[in-house]
Amino acid sequence: MIRLISKKYSDLFGKSVQIFLVLSLISCKSSPIANVANYIYLSPVIDGKMDTMWYKVPDVKLNNYNLGTENVKDSNDLSADFRIAWDSSRLYLLVKVTDDIKFDVSKVKCAMDIPRGYECDCIELCFDAKNRKINKLGSFDIKDGDSRYEFVYDRKGITGTFKSNKGIVFAQSDAPDGYMFEIAIPFETLSILPKPDCTFGFEISIYDNDYSPDLPFYNFDNRSAISWSQKQGAEAWRNTGLLGNITLSKNKN
Repeated sequence: MIRLISKKYSDLFGKSVQIFLVLSLISCKSSPIANVANYIYLSPVIDGKMDTMWYKVPDVKLNNYNLGTENVKDSNDLSADFRIAWDSSRLYLLVKVTDDIKFDVSKVKCAMDIPRGYECDCIELCFDAKNRKINKLGSFDIKDGDSRYEFVYDRKGITGTFKSNKGIVFAQSDAPDGYMFEIAIPFETLSILPKPDCTFGFEISIYDNDYSPDLPFYNFDNRSAISWSQKQGAEAWRNTGLLGNITLSKNKN
């Protein structure tokens, strides 16, 4: 009888421990990475150069190598940071990329191998205007206010997946150790209401391809990527749950 009672309480204790561990894992679920965009009075000239106002905006490092990590030799091969600000009509980004081998599409030998934006050296911006955070593949949907923009090194135009790119202005500049993009995006194009404390989903990823012109074909496996929010893979383009949070701050520069 004593043994039966002991076994009964032992089983109950075991189940309690299991429930406790499950609840602990749920409560410890990590929150999305977050940052603020400060309001600016003086809008920058979009010329790919760092205006004085940008020095007052904190830089944010991209720390998550999540694609082709075996291809990244060191921070000179691929690293990046960005600055973000806003005014009453537009969101502004200054993105500095360190990249020792810049992709030259003119050296791709076969025209059929000309790669898409994210297969080159490219800045990818993902937005979820409603900040839905649906953590599953296929949740990224332009009908729900999601947008993905590609700014490809040494190329004109904007590629990606979006409902609109109306009014977006950008400029690129070169540096010995990499390149820089300066970007202005109207809030109307993003379907975001520009007011203090507004929070939306956001991710920035930098794709890098150290393509060798000695190869007879374009090699997809040469790619690597670094991101701000997503820690594994490069799936923010189809999963809103991987995006971080940007909040329009009341602080003014």
